[in-house]
Amino acid sequence: MFTGDRGNSKALVAAVMRLERFRRSRSSRRTPPAPGSGSPSARNPSELRRAVLGLLLPLYVAVGFASFIGAFHAPSPHGVKVAVVGPSADVAPLARGISARAKGALDISELASVVDARRAVAERKLAAAYVPLTTPNPTIIVASAASVPLANFVEGAFRQEAATQGHPLAVDDVRPTPAGNAAGSANFFFIIACTLAGFLTVVMLGAVSPRLPETQRLGLIASAAVAGSTVAYLIGGAGFGAFDSSFGTIIAMIGMGALYSTTVA
Repeated sequence: MFTGDRGNSKALVAAVMRLERFRRSRSSRRTPPAPGSGSPSARNPSELRRAVLGLLLPLYVAVGFASFIGAFHAPSPHGVKVAVVGPSADVAPLARGISARAKGALDISELASVVDARRAVAERKLAAAYVPLTTPNPTIIVASAASVPLANFVEGAFRQEAATQGHPLAVDDVRPTPAGNAAGSANFFFIIACTLAGFLTVVMLGAVSPRLPETQRLGLIASAAVAGSTVAYLIGGAGFGAFDSSFGTIIAMIGMGALYSTTVA
């Protein structure tokens, strides 16, 4: 009998102790924090200030990219250098008339030789050259590889000019774009690939190797830049045929992409 009573007493004491611990834990949860023992942000208000200032960066990027709306929503040429080719006595009145009708969009000059005109356009000293006296039709000399939109604009402007003379316009493209890159957009996406390669390289190095020595970090960044631009060129060139150039041009393009990617990183 007494043994059973002692066992019951111990069980009762254990139950009371458990209830007391439960009550204390509940009361501790409800107890307001003591002064100075709040959250890290409350103890350090500068954290919030730095976070708010950090939001200025995405705002700056948004403003920067929004400015492209002003540049591209209604683009118009200004001072595009074009030569009218032929004997001065024959082409001077035509050159003056074209310049007056262009209203500043074209910067008209005169050249006597078609050979000189083709060389100047190929070397990008001129955006185009108009040869009104060729047979059977007037000819516009362009280099679409330099700028497809600019070549299209010049062709359109002088197509109208040839139409006023009652002739269709012939096009002589001295620097055509490759067949796989007719719009010239592959160059833009090559730069985008190099941009992302540089940005992601420095992000990943900071995440996986934050204590890496600076010399090793710079070496890895430079190596990744060369590899990224090379892979981007091989995909665009050998893969899709968007780039078609000499060996020297290929090396120059990869080198430019690697330098740009390193600068981004």
